[in-house]
Amino acid sequence: MGSISIVVNDLASYLKQFSIHMPPSSNFLDFQQDITSKMREILIDWLFEVHCRYRLQSETLYLAIQILDCFLAKVQISRRRLQLVGCTALFIANKYEEIYCCDAMDFIYISDRCFVLDELLAMERLILNTLDFDITKESSWCFAQQHVLRYFQAWPNERFQHSCDYFLQSTLQHVQFLDFPNQLLAFAALCWASFVTQTTFSTHAAQAATLGYSWKEIEHVIQLHHDLTTNENSKYRAVHRKFAAAKYLQVAQLTTTVTVVVESSGCSKRNFATWWMDQSGGATPPASNTIFSSIAKCHDVCLPSTAQA
Repeated sequence: MGSISIVVNDLASYLKQFSIHMPPSSNFLDFQQDITSKMREILIDWLFEVHCRYRLQSETLYLAIQILDCFLAKVQISRRRLQLVGCTALFIANKYEEIYCCDAMDFIYISDRCFVLDELLAMERLILNTLDFDITKESSWCFAQQHVLRYFQAWPNERFQHSCDYFLQSTLQHVQFLDFPNQLLAFAALCWASFVTQTTFSTHAAQAATLGYSWKEIEHVIQLHHDLTTNENSKYRAVHRKFAAAKYLQVAQLTTTVTVVVESSGCSKRNFATWWMDQSGGATPPASNTIFSSIAKCHDVCLPSTAQA
């Protein structure tokens, strides 16, 4: 078991350095003249629906978004062809990741025949040539699985796995998360899923230090996730609808009744956070503009001096 741990640590260290230089950044759409981040958000929301419709693997979705972003960072596309690019990216990822992949005609059908087969195949050639056929990227989901192997040896339970997947899939729509390395997103997702599901996860500072990230960085990721994904008035919430279903144990519903308290560095337990949930219809956390708000009840935790009641 010790030799496996050494290999896992070395692999994680290598992939961390690899992910730092992985384009694009959050401002990559500045290169585009006819496409905005809002259009990208709408497209990805639709790709979520297609992904669910054809019951594709999670890895396929993450790879498709990475292909889409890397291509849009290099080639200017008109908004009229944006859906074609998105469909083709999912088509390529589908052939790369799936054992039983969907046919090209499936993507033409699901897009209401907005393009024909020749256009799809031509776009596939253009994307692959533009990216020099380099589409093997370590996604945040891959890093999450590696962290699970390191700290749990296997997923502790199904709810924990779905919660982690929900956190990471909900980051795909928002360009702001492109500024964070995938490994950091993965570790933040594990922390978040651990406390949401009340799963034991010994998130000691030494673990974050091993990855080269501070608690402040992890805190920032969770804060941004809360700010961007809790807008119930948004029309583009395909990920939330997916994970609010009974099939995924309704893990998306947990976020509506949760508050984070971050412990100060002087706490003896040195845990990252304690999530308090009220699923019984009792008192809810007070409204606040920040995710760090006082909570009505907590169990054996240290409150930070920076928390505002």
